[in-house]
Amino acid sequence: MRRRPGRDPNIMSSYSNFIEHAAAMAPALRTYEAAVARRCRADGRADPGLLDRHQRAAHGLAWVATTVETILRAVQWAERLADAGRLGQSDELAVCIGVAEYVNQLTGGIPMSQSEIFRPHELVLEGEAAQLAGTVACAGLSSMAAAPGRAPR
Repeated sequence: MRRRPGRDPNIMSSYSNFIEHAAAMAPALRTYEAAVARRCRADGRADPGLLDRHQRAAHGLAWVATTVETILRAVQWAERLADAGRLGQSDELAVCIGVAEYVNQLTGGIPMSQSEIFRPHELVLEGEAAQLAGTVACAGLSSMAAAPGRAPR
């Protein structure tokens, strides 16, 4: 959230690039989409047989899409509260820690159930996940999980 004149500073107001960091997660979704499309499309269209054969990849993609959308919506919600002067410390902490956890899941593995985790290596995206984890945006958001009061890099 951006610092607002006349507002008491809070955790997010010190993160001038929090929104931009969160928005930088959207390209990760396109990377996953392309990897699933390579497995599940024939002649430029989704192929039912390939989708059936690669059902876990399609299911994992749905969880990746949900995770990215959750990151973006959580940040938008917090920004609306901040703009209205109603963003409390507990709200801020919940958003910072939650977003950081989801970012870590995007790069390491997303729980699809209590016993299933969808990991980047299942789509041969280990390199892309490591690259995402090393970005300033990802590192900045991830650092909030361990130290929510510390500004991201």
